[in-house]
Amino acid sequence: MIRRLIFDMDGTLADTAKSAIPACVALAKRNGLPVPTSEAVRAAIGIANPDFYYHLFPTCDRERIAACSWQAERDDAVFVHQLGQRILFPCISDMLDDLKVLGCELYIASTGDAEHVDVVLTSGGIKDRFKRIYCGQPEKVSMVRTIIGDTDKSEWAMVGDRDKDVRAARENGIYAIGAGFGYCEPKDWHLYDTVFETPKALTEWVRRGLGKD
Repeated sequence: MIRRLIFDMDGTLADTAKSAIPACVALAKRNGLPVPTSEAVRAAIGIANPDFYYHLFPTCDRERIAACSWQAERDDAVFVHQLGQRILFPCISDMLDDLKVLGCELYIASTGDAEHVDVVLTSGGIKDRFKRIYCGQPEKVSMVRTIIGDTDKSEWAMVGDRDKDVRAARENGIYAIGAGFGYCEPKDWHLYDTVFETPKALTEWVRRGLGKD
């Protein structure tokens, strides 16, 4: 039964396109770069820095992009602070609270850097829900392996919205859950063991598995 859940953050718990899109548009306009579309920014969310910016501005000199990307990081943090709990997808806080009541252990595995992860979780008011927060690595397989350790893998699930979340689950032998309430697109749902379209549906599934109907 699943009693330990590892969550991706961007695109799974937090709708960080709300802050990333205006930050990247401002970066482009300030530095004379091609302005990325909202769709392009949203699709790139989850790619670790600096590759995130290289992906958005593929025709631009990488040294130039790296030198000015800090501006977008600064603006993004400001926008996240302004959004507060609105940076989260609807009902995320309730889901985490309910999972905690059920006795679940909750973890974060994010490729975002520590400052970004902290500002999103703190502004969203959910940082204290997690037993451990892992971030700042370019891939998740080793992160998830560290979190699981030598515990019973049948108790674990990875909740995410991108193929790297599926890969982290598969290569560590744990259950893969798609965040249909986040950026997990229907065309990719077949990759996961199951997909939930609302946070409440995920909570109820865990509840049934624990025999707490």
